[in-house]
Amino acid sequence: MYMTRFRCPIVLALSLLAGPVSAEQLTLKSPLVRLIEHVELSAQVDGVLKSVEVQEGQRVTRGQPLAQIDDALAAVVHERAQLELEAARMEAEQDVAVRDAEKVLRVAQADWRRAQEAVARLARSVSESQMDAIQLAADQAELALERVRHELQLSRTNMRIKQAAADEARERLERHRIVSPMDGMVAAVERRVGESVAAGQKVVRVVNDERLRVEGFLETRFYRPGLHGAKANLRFELPGRLPEQVVGRVTFVNPENDPHNGEIRVWIEFENPQGLFRAGMKPLVTIDVPVASRVALP
Repeated sequence: MYMTRFRCPIVLALSLLAGPVSAEQLTLKSPLVRLIEHVELSAQVDGVLKSVEVQEGQRVTRGQPLAQIDDALAAVVHERAQLELEAARMEAEQDVAVRDAEKVLRVAQADWRRAQEAVARLARSVSESQMDAIQLAADQAELALERVRHELQLSRTNMRIKQAAADEARERLERHRIVSPMDGMVAAVERRVGESVAAGQKVVRVVNDERLRVEGFLETRFYRPGLHGAKANLRFELPGRLPEQVVGRVTFVNPENDPHNGEIRVWIEFENPQGLFRAGMKPLVTIDVPVASRVALP
């Protein structure tokens, strides 16, 4: 009797439907454009404003002079410090006295050796008083060398002191200049030529409007792990022209909820090379947050 075994395959149809990565759009609440870089430049010293080199609306570069406080007295002090430094440097570099003392010492030591050799060859060829005098001359020459070396060291120390004084005088002189710390535009000139200013008083305001930031809020329920660095779409309504679309990136997501509304503060930075957009504008902002592909079983 034969038994036939039939193998019945069981087919498991498992379809993995993995759609393409998509993005979820989140709308930013209360968006407001703000400046990223802006600085109020104040006088660092008391004095009279000697010159103002810029005016409102002017483009400036980093390091460009903006204004000058009268520095006549500071310039004189700086010049004197430089002259004193030069004199100290010349003295510190002058080692003639040391070289002369070294020669005197070599001669005195040679005389002492020769006297000792003479006594060794012939006793009492040199009297004790002569030996004492020769030894004294050698000792004095050695002490003289130590003294001039010490004086040279003091001269070099004095040169460093004068260098510090010259550096301080130069720093004090530089404080009379007001220079731009960045590229940007002059937004305000607060003081005019001839006015007296006190240290700490504002003179010029510089802003950088070539890169701006939008600040706004998201409801806590819309928070996503991939929010930082996400692409943001900004739509600006400009008077007399078609709306402008700009792409930015999320650069900051506050790790704490706002204490007033319980929402999350978000920053988005974007480029503004043509200067079309201004701080204070309120664009429509959406953020594209990647959504993971889904796996479905039919």
